[in-house]
Amino acid sequence: MEAVKSRIILVDDNPSNLRTGKNVLSEKFAVFTAPSAAKLFELLSDVKPAMILLDIEMPEMSGYEAITMLKAKDETRDIPVMFLERWDGKGYPKGLAGEEIPLQGRIMALADVYDALTAERPYKKAFTHEESIKIMAEGRGTQFDPALTGVFLAVMER
Repeated sequence: MEAVKSRIILVDDNPSNLRTGKNVLSEKFAVFTAPSAAKLFELLSDVKPAMILLDIEMPEMSGYEAITMLKAKDETRDIPVMFLERWDGKGYPKGLAGEEIPLQGRIMALADVYDALTAERPYKKAFTHEESIKIMAEGRGTQFDPALTGVFLAVMER
């Protein structure tokens, strides 16, 4: 009999991040995806996750607004929510460091930052792939898990 997998909901407005996160995490977790905070709240009516991985910058409702609503409701206030903690403990929301940060949060930090660097935004131009890889390599061991960063860089350089 197969063990029941813990449920995780990934919330990100970037479909590529959702696909990557689901592909990486689905071996160990039952992964549900939501392209917006509004869709997260719809999904929560049917799915009770062990954790929510929440993007901060999304159109319509930011991750901060979503977590405020999650923590205000009795039925969702105890669900752990991960934003982008940093390997060195200088991240948010809890200042977790190293392996205190759940593996899925460390993986999504890499994907989310790469997406943020390579995407054009109203306030900035997109960095090239090469520039983004250089920036990510500089964050190895401070912003990102050094071992995962090594794997990420090896895959991205192919």
